[in-house]
Amino acid sequence: MATLYELTSNYRKLQLLADETDPEVFNDTMASIDDAIQDKAIGYAKVINSMAADVADISEEIKRLQARKNAVENNINRLKANLIDAFHTADINQVKDSLFTIKIRHNPASVHMIDDKEVPVDYYQPQPMKLSKTLIKKALKNGKEVPGAELTHSESLLIK
Repeated sequence: MATLYELTSNYRKLQLLADETDPEVFNDTMASIDDAIQDKAIGYAKVINSMAADVADISEEIKRLQARKNAVENNINRLKANLIDAFHTADINQVKDSLFTIKIRHNPASVHMIDDKEVPVDYYQPQPMKLSKTLIKKALKNGKEVPGAELTHSESLLIK
């Protein structure tokens, strides 16, 4: 059986030869190509639906693995916090053996924001301007002209 690409190519070639071909032969050939394209479309739709189901399954698996990852990370953080607490309680600075050296590291100072509103404006950085496609779309739909922008319409395939 021919591929969708071949069927489409044949259909286009036949359309170019419409004036030179016997109308009955032309119509029969076009109908057979139409039927073959429709059969291919149904096959494509089945494959697309199967792949869409795979995507849904993969998304669920990603969620499951992400939850598992978060649980493992939480366990790691809890174990580290327990060790830090034990080191402080027992006044231990370091544990060393042939595999590990474990000690509490003193991290560099970091800023903890208590109330952003109280910080003077001198400590704020200006942010770069960012286009709002939502505002541009709204303006264009309301008939305003926006230089450098236009509304476009695209197509997508709907399979029910």
